[in-house]
Amino acid sequence: MGVDMSKAFDCVDRGKFLFILESLVDVDSQRMARMLMAGTTLRVVTRGKLGKTFPTTMGCPQGDGLSPVVFTVYLEAAMREVRALDCALYSHYIGKFSYADDVDFVSESRPQLQNLLPTLVDVFSTYRLKVNPLKTEERTVTSDTKAPIAYK
Repeated sequence: MGVDMSKAFDCVDRGKFLFILESLVDVDSQRMARMLMAGTTLRVVTRGKLGKTFPTTMGCPQGDGLSPVVFTVYLEAAMREVRALDCALYSHYIGKFSYADDVDFVSESRPQLQNLLPTLVDVFSTYRLKVNPLKTEERTVTSDTKAPIAYK
């Protein structure tokens, strides 16, 4: 199942990210991350004209070396909550359930994936990550070499 996320890098709540870091890295690394994320400003472009700059505490600037790491750590924290809820919802948790490429999910159980989407929407919203259920793609791969791969 491929889940479409809207403006994912723009939705990172830096305060929540710094809270997540508290359990992962030492105090010096936390301080460095705080300094690298401080003082970020944005400008709105309206009708081709740049507006005034204003401070922001949301998002991670794209194009620098830090943003992919920030987003990966942030998404992993959200995914840990999804995994915990998924285990609680299903008494027969399928061990092959995992994610790759930050928004793709693989399972041996199609119903489990379909039931996962509302959980993703709920958990991700607490991280201000926006999931677009209407753009979610499902793919079925079979081990039978004679059967075609089904795409939906």
